[in-house]
Amino acid sequence: MKTRQWRLQLAALGLLAGMMGWTGSAQAGELNALGFLKSTPTYVMPSLAINYAVGLNLGDDAAAEGAVFWSGVAFHPVVTADVSPYLATGFELEFVARPDGTMGLLLFPMVRVGISLPSDGESYANVLVPWMSFYGMAGVRPPTQSGSAVARLGVGMSSIWIPLAMLEGGVLLPGVLEGLMEVWVDGHRQYVFRFGWGF
Repeated sequence: MKTRQWRLQLAALGLLAGMMGWTGSAQAGELNALGFLKSTPTYVMPSLAINYAVGLNLGDDAAAEGAVFWSGVAFHPVVTADVSPYLATGFELEFVARPDGTMGLLLFPMVRVGISLPSDGESYANVLVPWMSFYGMAGVRPPTQSGSAVARLGVGMSSIWIPLAMLEGGVLLPGVLEGLMEVWVDGHRQYVFRFGWGF
């Protein structure tokens, strides 16, 4: 059973990698009868992040903290020079330490909905690495050996330019800040704070 589960997860990762290899742009038509937002670009692009979670507690299988990787594909249906709403789907990969000293690996799907603020115009590169992005996220962690599935809801913001600007002054700051709530089937809740870097 475990071997089959790992094969399915690896296949999902392979599919995601293939989707991330396809990035491009197209021109959208008129969005409404009044003619607002005519011929705005539509983009599909990768989204990546590495975070460190504090307060993460998934039951007996997990330690109180650990690394989290996000990999997904973001769809920007309407892009202007000021704002770009988007929908992103992908996977989060977490490394967790079990009480017996061994390491566990969790892979589960996540969805993000948010807006990004292009860094300098509506070109592909400026939307790919925006000045700042705000988003909500939701997902379900699969059951572990000692617990049930866990629903995960949260909000976050990311910016790669602010850390780079501060780095010139010798200050290292995270570019991703996230707050999440995890809810078990029995109603138990756990709050998680995460920080890291990504786009």
